[in-house]
Amino acid sequence: MSSPSLFKISPPQGYDFDDVGSPVDAELRPIWRISILSLALYKLSRSKTATIRKLHAIYSIISSSRRKELINIYSISQIDLEVRLDPLVDKAILLAVEEDLFSIADGEKISLTSSGEKLAEAIWSDEELMKTEKEFLKKYKVNTFSENKISNYFSS
Repeated sequence: MSSPSLFKISPPQGYDFDDVGSPVDAELRPIWRISILSLALYKLSRSKTATIRKLHAIYSIISSSRRKELINIYSISQIDLEVRLDPLVDKAILLAVEEDLFSIADGEKISLTSSGEKLAEAIWSDEELMKTEKEFLKKYKVNTFSENKISNYFSS
């Protein structure tokens, strides 16, 4: 007698599964990362283009209250910034490229596309969205997070 195939067995009557879901922190959601990266390109990058290193550094600062506090107290060149290379940032960049929000040139320069710029403008103009992130970004200019200043954190 052959054993029953797993795919031919039906579950017994009476099983009921309720999906109550579980909350996922905003920091773990790709759209949150894409939004932050879009705003970083929109507000803190020349020609709305930046290297992957710069985006990792800005994301690392924005996603950490301790790093934001240090940047608010000291200049970026005065602190030893621990940049965390988050693999989910790379995944968010790839998702944004697939959705035509970002483009990649030379394997390391990320730019906002016209769709990405519309997303960043919509987030920036909506007073209810990403309040704390935008408050942080409003304090700084493009040259605050220049590629030269950022590259110092990756060479050591």
